[in-house]
Amino acid sequence: MIFQQNQTYSTGVGSHPISVITNDFNNDNYLDIVIADNVYFLSIIFYGNGNGLFILKSSLLAESSSLPITLNAYDFNDDIIVSYTNATYIGLYFGYKNDSFSQSMKFLTEKKIFSLIAFRDLDKFNFLDMIVGSVFSYSIEIFYENSNEIFFIND
Repeated sequence: MIFQQNQTYSTGVGSHPISVITNDFNNDNYLDIVIADNVYFLSIIFYGNGNGLFILKSSLLAESSSLPITLNAYDFNDDIIVSYTNATYIGLYFGYKNDSFSQSMKFLTEKKIFSLIAFRDLDKFNFLDMIVGSVFSYSIEIFYENSNEIFFIND
């Protein structure tokens, strides 16, 4: 495999990119890039323009002590899931397909520092469920989705 010359995009002086995902978040049929930065408490969105180049257009700000650590794209609405260090919640930003996202919806968790997020229909109800793994607690938590894109813990 041979790669051409690389293109560098700044995430900010002193930033610390720790996770990356790609998806078409603004519904223009071009891949976009989201970077989690755990120095500036945000996720940075670079929108693709179809020719392999990207434009920095927006960011998703976390609470001041919540460091983004893991990203995942969720379902077909181009939503973004963010797990944080130093927080006992997972953040869900609903995508509006027009370069904008809702405020973060929080899913409270029992542990801190989730580094794994996956989605699969675990209960066969035709909705994607969220599985989050905690590195330091040797555990996972499962959030089951209902028909309204609302997750709950099945006790």
